[in-house]
Amino acid sequence: QHPRSNSYSRQLHRRQQCEAEKVFANLGEDTQAVLFDCLTVYMCNMLYGKDAPEGSWPERCETVLSRIDKVIEAAANCGKLVVFVTNEVGDGIVPDNLMAREYRDLAGWVNQRVAAACDKVFMCVAGQAVDVKKLAFKFDEELV
Repeated sequence: QHPRSNSYSRQLHRRQQCEAEKVFANLGEDTQAVLFDCLTVYMCNMLYGKDAPEGSWPERCETVLSRIDKVIEAAANCGKLVVFVTNEVGDGIVPDNLMAREYRDLAGWVNQRVAAACDKVFMCVAGQAVDVKKLAFKFDEELV
């Protein structure tokens, strides 16, 4: 086994968490699948980390969503199976503070974009994987 496999690879990818597109672009031939865990933590690091975008809330959202679009594109183009893990943070009560509401809203928008780009979407509830895309309501084009 190569000395830079497994543990080293995981550490390298953790250090590059804000440059996911580069990680997808540099996957080795022996890589069969990528587990992107966790999308909401990744978003939080972009939104509040050392390289956080400045500006108004809409401007900051647009910056984060633009970066997420690049991750989605890189994942789609890497030629590997990619599994995104995320948190559903919008199922509870509306938070009483602005920062938590912004986080919840942006996480929802990020999850929507990634889910739209994925072939399959599952939500785990009580240990059961629910096929979200299979159950999703589809508007008839005539009704829209």
